[in-house]
Amino acid sequence: MNQKKVTLNRAIFTARPLESSTLTVLSTLIHRFQEPGDYEVFVRRGDQLIHRAPVRVVKSDATYQINVDMSALDEAGGGDCCCDDDTEYVLNAGGVMTFHASRGTGAYNVSVTQIGEREKRTLLDSRKVIPAGDWFAVTLVRPGLYKVSAGDASGEVRVSLPKAGSGYSSGQANLVEVGQGGFRSRTPNVLAGQSLVFQMNVPGHVRVELVEPDKSTVTGETRGKLTVQNPRASVKSAGPQTSPPSAPRPKRAPGGPQKRTK
Repeated sequence: MNQKKVTLNRAIFTARPLESSTLTVLSTLIHRFQEPGDYEVFVRRGDQLIHRAPVRVVKSDATYQINVDMSALDEAGGGDCCCDDDTEYVLNAGGVMTFHASRGTGAYNVSVTQIGEREKRTLLDSRKVIPAGDWFAVTLVRPGLYKVSAGDASGEVRVSLPKAGSGYSSGQANLVEVGQGGFRSRTPNVLAGQSLVFQMNVPGHVRVELVEPDKSTVTGETRGKLTVQNPRASVKSAGPQTSPPSAPRPKRAPGGPQKRTK
């Protein structure tokens, strides 16, 4: 009888906090480039620079989304910076770059600088805060109670196992706005394997931590909900919102990275 080897990524099931400052296989950072111009993107594993490349943002027929698989860059460079390669990203103004890890146990961070005539300006440093206008997404695998915090706001999310025959889809994303008043959730029910997408209307650092694992063997009986502890915040239907870009796939988007002509 033929047997297949199954490789289990234990990092997915390890109860470690998910933070916007440390990007892993369970998190994704989405950064929007609003203005045409020249930029540089830096990807690090810890303090080690593993990728550096220019980004040219144009008002023309260019792609609106580029997916960057940080784990693939890490493997390709052997853990060292491939700063002398010919990769150049070309993006349409208003487009986004998504940074994710498709595999492995690496912990990454991203920074973006705008290159001006006189000086460089840092637009993003994920080690500190996620700027307003960006998105940070986490995939919650283990059922249980999670504590969620972003700036001065804090709340709780309960993740449940899906009920058999419920039409479950792991691709469903639950949008949570982060604003001055705290959190606002459009679809607060979360099932294991689905994602929370934080839309940053204000700058902030996001942290999601499993505080009470669900030991129940009954599936689908309890639906999750987002309970906001900040007294100024409320949970309600958000109405029309700006949807986050589509979820990244472990390959580069066509028309994104290009080879620089010399």
